[in-house]
Amino acid sequence: MITTPLTAAILWAALGASAPADIQDVAGLTPADSTQLHYKIYRKGKTIGDHRVSVRLDEAHAFVDINFSIRVKFLGITAFRMDHQASERWKLLPVALEAMSATTDRSSGTFVVEVGEGEEGYDVVVNGETSEAPQQVMPTSFTFARHLFDTSDKDVVLLDTLSGILLPSRIHYRKFDEDLDVEGVLGTVNYYEITRRDTGEITHRIWYDEGDAFVQVGLTTKDGHYVEYRRQA
Repeated sequence: MITTPLTAAILWAALGASAPADIQDVAGLTPADSTQLHYKIYRKGKTIGDHRVSVRLDEAHAFVDINFSIRVKFLGITAFRMDHQASERWKLLPVALEAMSATTDRSSGTFVVEVGEGEEGYDVVVNGETSEAPQQVMPTSFTFARHLFDTSDKDVVLLDTLSGILLPSRIHYRKFDEDLDVEGVLGTVNYYEITRRDTGEITHRIWYDEGDAFVQVGLTTKDGHYVEYRRQA
């Protein structure tokens, strides 16, 4: 359904910085602290699912659990379904992904994506088939991605956590907006678009607030429909 999905609900809200000076710099969290984020997923103005993220810290790591479920119905019958569960382990000081495991079960089949440290980057195993990803790859969960989103455009390589596909992409800073209304709450936000470098296709539309939290994310489906994640209070 979703060509290049945002598989996690955007964790810089919980984790804050890309390279914290110490553990307490991570959005005020201390070891053994945890936090949770909740997003509603919308398509054609209707709610089609929920996306939840939980984060826990210890002295040396951040542990991230991601779950979402989508159901699209037509005449009361489920026409499309997708369930996704993922876990990530990030090393702190300096911040680096150590491992990721994701299972996506949808109408067309199941994808199991495993990511671990390799000799020069990461080994990515998708349904038993192994490939390599560069050291600077960014999972589409966007955990610890805050440093990528400033007022300049930049090239990145994204790892689609639903399929394990590498996506050479470009992040574009678009505008500053004081009037974004998310679930009835007006907020001051910055707006970004992510495009594929090979086709120019917009894959993500991202708004984040002054507290460095993703408040709304837009994606494009294979059938051309627009899907939005909206953060819940």
